[in-house]
Order: sequence, then structure tokens, then C-alpha cells
Amino acid sequence: RSDREFLYEILGVVIEAGATTVNIADTVGIVMPLELGKLIVDIKDNTPGIANVIISTHCHNDLGLATANTIEVEEYSGMHLQPHKPLVGANAFVHASGIHQVSRILYMLCVAI
Repeated sequence: RSDREFLYEILGVVIEAGATTVNIADTVGIVMPLELGKLIVDIKDNTPGIANVIISTHCHNDLGLATANTIEVEEYSGMHLQPHKPLVGANAFVHASGIHQVSRILYMLCVAI
């Protein structure tokens, strides 16, 4: 939902200022898995200094896609995943919304190997 060019620019600025980790968040839980994977690829291709930092993601589960989004990002980048217990970080705008469960992600990664 953010302007891509602005996103690349602001990420470059924080990296230049000394950031060692940048986090790409879907705090409203509406991004689709392929869309998030492409965003990560685009960030890696268009952000100065991105190769020198850790890219992290944070996905909410409003549409039930947080686990799929997390797996997609891992597939595209092998980057840092933020595991959380069920329902931690509930979204105030959607009842019972939570963040992906680490056990499901680990299981999916093991099955895929």
C-alpha cells in the first residue's frame, strides 16, 4: 500500500544512518503471499545498502495468510522470520486476529524439504 519508490528511499536512509535490521510489516493482514514475495525481491533489487542488513517481516493473520506469507518470504529470501505464539499481537480492527504460529511454519518447512 506504500509508494514503492518512497519505501526504497526511506529504507536506504535508515540503512545509511546505521540500521542493521529493517522490518517489512503487514500490520493490517491484507497482503497476498505472492505480492509480499515480490515486494521483498523488489526491495532487495532497489534499495541501496540492503545487502548489508537483515530484512525481517511481521505478518498479521486477518485473512488467514500470515503463515503462507511467512513461508513465501522465506522462499524468496531465506530472511529472518518472527515466530509468535497464537493470538499474540492481535489486530484491534479484526476480532481474534493473530500472528502466524511458529510450529506451523516449522512443520511446513520440514515437509517441503
